Formats: sequence, C-alpha cells, structure tokens
Amino acid sequence: MGKCHAIKDKTPVVSCVIQFLARSKKSRPKCRQTAGFSAKGIEVDATTRNTARLFWIFGIAGVVYLGYVLYRYITLGTYFDHAEPDVAILAWRLASGQPLYYPPGTAEQITTAYGPMLYLLTGLFLKLFGGSIAASKLAAAGSCMVSLSAFSYYAWRRFGIGYVGIGALAFVCYILMIAPVSIWIRPEAHTVLLVTLALFSTLWHDRSDGWITAICVAACAGLAMNFKIHAFIYFVPIVIRYCLVGWLRKWPVMAVVSIGFFFLPFGFPDISISNYIAGIQEFVTSRDIAWYLFRSALKWSQLFLAPVIILGLAWAVNRDNLNRPDVLYFGAFAICVVVTFYPASIPGSTWRQMLPFFPITVDLFIRFLRALEGKRWGWVCGHVIVGLAVVILAISPQRRLLRAFDSNARGTAASSEIEAIIARYPGKTLQMGYGSSRQFGYPWTYSRPVLAFAGNPVTLSPIAAMERSYAGKPMVPAKLAWIKDCKTDLWLVPKLNHQTFGMGSHLAGGKAFHKELIETFAARYEAKETYEFFQVWACR
Repeated sequence: MGKCHAIKDKTPVVSCVIQFLARSKKSRPKCRQTAGFSAKGIEVDATTRNTARLFWIFGIAGVVYLGYVLYRYITLGTYFDHAEPDVAILAWRLASGQPLYYPPGTAEQITTAYGPMLYLLTGLFLKLFGGSIAASKLAAAGSCMVSLSAFSYYAWRRFGIGYVGIGALAFVCYILMIAPVSIWIRPEAHTVLLVTLALFSTLWHDRSDGWITAICVAACAGLAMNFKIHAFIYFVPIVIRYCLVGWLRKWPVMAVVSIGFFFLPFGFPDISISNYIAGIQEFVTSRDIAWYLFRSALKWSQLFLAPVIILGLAWAVNRDNLNRPDVLYFGAFAICVVVTFYPASIPGSTWRQMLPFFPITVDLFIRFLRALEGKRWGWVCGHVIVGLAVVILAISPQRRLLRAFDSNARGTAASSEIEAIIARYPGKTLQMGYGSSRQFGYPWTYSRPVLAFAGNPVTLSPIAAMERSYAGKPMVPAKLAWIKDCKTDLWLVPKLNHQTFGMGSHLAGGKAFHKELIETFAARYEAKETYEFFQVWACR
C-alpha cells in the first residue's frame, strides 16, 4: 500500500483512508473482458453472455412472482400482523383531518414509536381511494416495486446490463425470503426504498464533486429516521464509501440536511411533535437485552453478511481485481450490521431491524462478482453460487407465506362480518374488544380498521396496552372512564373467549390489559348477540 502521509487539517486515520481510496482507482488493473457488457467494443465469450441472459430470465420470473405475492397481499381482506391495523387506523385519522398524535392522557391517544412519514404515505392512498384494507396496503406495495425498479436501473448504470438479471433476482429473493415483513404496512418497505434511493444517488458521484450524492443520501437518511429514529445506521456504509473525501465540509452539511428532512413532516398542522415525543416515552422503558432475540439476530445476520463468500472467492481467484474502496465498504457495512444487534435484541423488537440493509447486501454481491471479470469460470461460479443461494433460501418462506394467505381467509370473512354488523346497527358506535387468547380469535381483530373507516371511535390498542403493562404504567384514566360511561354503544369481542380483555401480552408474559379495565368492562357490558366470529356486547 505504501506509506501514509498525513493530510493537512485532517486526522491521521481519516487522511490514511482518503489516500487509500485515492490510490485504489489508479492501482486497479483493467479487465481483459467485460462480463457486464458495459464497455464498448469488447467481446465476451458465449458462456459469459449466456449466463447473464439466463439470470435475466430468472430475474424476470422473480419479478412476476413478486407481483403475484403483492396482489395476494393487497386483496387479502385482513392483515398478517397485529401492529398493521394500528398503522391503518392512525393513517386514516390523519387522512380524515384528525390529529395523528393525540395528547397524552386522552382516551383517543394510540401510542406509537413510528414517525409521521409512515402515516402520511399510507394515508395518501386512503385519501385517494377511500378507507379500505386494500387501500391501506398500496403504499407499502408501491415502495417494494419502486425499490426493485430503482435498484435494477442502478445496477444497469453502475455495473452494466449483464448484472441486471442477477441483481434483480437477488433483490426479489431478499424481499421474498423475509416476507411478509418486507411487504406489510410497517416502516420496513419504506426504509428499504430510501436505502435503495441513496444507492441510486451514488450514480451522480462520478459525474460531480460528490455533493449531489451527499445531499441525497442525507435527505434519505433524514426521512428514514422519521420512520424509525435509529434508521441512520443503514446509510453509514454508503456515507463511508462515497462521502469520505472532503468529509470535513460534507458531513456537517449532511447532518443539517438530515435533521431538516427528519422534522419536515412535523410541519403539517395535524402532526404534533410534542405529542409524538410524549407517545414515544410510552415505549421507552428500561429493557435489557433478551438473549433469545440476540441469538436470532446473530442467525439472521448471515443473510446480510453473505457477500463475504463472493469476496473470499474473488480474493482466491482474482484478488488484483478487487476494488479497495469496495472492501472498505463491506467492512463498514459489517460493523453496522453488528451494531443493529442491540435494537434487534430488545423485547418487542426482532431481527427485522436489519432488513433495510439488504439493498446494500445485493450491491456488494454485484461488486464482488464484478471483481471476477476476466476469470470466466470464476465469474460463472460466482453467479451460480449467488443465484442458487438466494433462490433456495427464498423457497421455504414462500411455502409459509402461501399457507398464511390461505389460513387468513377466515380473517377476510371476519372483515365481512364486521361490515354486516355495522349495517345492522346504524347510528350506533362500535369498537373492537379482545378475548382471552392471542392464539385463538385474536387474529380476527386485525380487521378492526373496518370499524374506523366507518367513522367509529378507537380508544384501545392492544399494542399500546401491552407496552404500558410491560412498563408498569397504570391504566389511562380517560380510557377507563370511557368504558365506565358507556361512550361506545357496542363492542365486538372474538367468540372464542373465556375472559373479555384477558389475553396475555407478547412482552415477557403477563396480561395485555390492566385488571381495572377487565373488571370495569365486565361490570358495565354484557353479551347480547353471537355471530360466527364475534359477540356483540352492549351496555347493561
């Protein structure tokens, strides 16, 4: 590598890294052939060309199948996860001109750790197409397809047409192997899009002095932090790869841009930042790391660090062709993945905190495959390894996903029953109640946004209740008074029930709802009618 000489006004470490990057472009030898078909006048052999074409076919097939999965998800009349309904309800409130974040202590407050961008995007489609479960899913599905399209174009422009097929295939398979997390209406699909757009912006890096890329990456990071406050970590590898030169000037500007884009959604009149911060405090408790979650994060991290296999192959076969900044890029990426072990290991969280890293994972796969150019069979073997790995890993999740579509058909029927009950009781206010089990009957309550779309109030959220119980916080008096005063005429409670509101919490055991609520509801309401999925409870 040569000696490292300190650069004026820069720390020794940073100056060494900058010199490392500066020398890499000069030191990298030219390839004898271009497997990416990106260089004019260079012929590639039939094996290389046919391999690229084959992966184009696989990539197109993957895109078609992803479209089918998204169609099944959109047309499914319920949700996969118990937090999705809260997102739909809050987004509907915002789209209807109601406050997104109610003041603490009010009956209508539904606490959430997510920033307003999630609800603005989801609410946009609800406003355009009306309140429905299908409309609430369009923003997340759209983010998936835009991410895929943006990455495919990025792969073409950065690496050449020969890499679009393997890039699209790997990108689709990562979406599929971690579905439904990657497609449901929570922050994941949107943060993946923002990471992909940040990668896309690096196309301008070589055509300018890097400021366009720096500003775009900062803007994407700021918006991502509005979804989840720690989301800046997903952009650190891109910053290290493309924004290190001139960092003393760029990074302060990038910080200001990120902060500005983070606060931008709070400019809307129905979005209160003070109420948002107060709601966040409902979720911030003194939680220790759960070691079973840490082990899960460690296992799933292998999906995202898998490019090390192709890096090892390139090092063994064609190490002189490795791009030094790309190796540094992978190192920064690996460190960031390890850092996310902490948020992924806290009760109430999971390994899905790593999910937005996968566009960078696919990007690294292609970079290390490109290092194999000039070594025909090494290049072909690298493609086969990547292709087989992502396809095989995506197959088993698809079996579970397709079974989930079929098993949730009863959830669709539950949604239809809710609509029928609403029609049966015109002029009455209805809310969703909860039974004694999270395994039986609780999934039927995922259709509760249907009640909100019809104009009914929402005062209880099982997610928020679990968080308060876990944190040892008392029942909100206003919510308890709402039940005491019978302000809601009718409650729908799953028929499979032994104790109304008696179900357990997913956070380290215990009850989801406070004892006071269970006792008050039992004293003030009684079952009146029974349907296929729900009992109708009315005030005594």
